[in-house]
Amino acid sequence: MILYNDQHSPERQESDIMHEMAHVLCQHPGDDLQLTSDIGLRDHDAQYEEEASWLGSVLQVPDAGLMWYARRGYSIEQIAARYTASVEMVTYRWRMCGIARRLSYHRA
Repeated sequence: MILYNDQHSPERQESDIMHEMAHVLCQHPGDDLQLTSDIGLRDHDAQYEEEASWLGSVLQVPDAGLMWYARRGYSIEQIAARYTASVEMVTYRWRMCGIARRLSYHRA
C-alpha cells in the first residue's frame, strides 16, 4: 500500500508515488508506521531513502525519454508537463544524465 498526500500538487504526488515504487522494486522492508490521533510517525533508513530517491527520479523521468524529448527541442518545462514532474526534477535528471553534453555529440 502506498500512502500519499492528495493535497500536494500532481507533480509532487507523482514523485512521491515513484519514490515509494522504488522502495518496492528495491525490496526495502516497510517503514514502521505508527498512527496516533494527531500525527503519523515513521522510522526511516537513510540508505534506503537515498536509493529510493535516486530510483524514483529515474522512474519518473527516464533517461531514454528525456533524451528523446531533448533531441526534438522540447524545453524543460514541456518535458516536465509530459512526465507530470516538477521543473526541478527534470532539471536534476537533465544534469544527472548529461543531456546537454550528449546533445552536443548528437549534433556534431
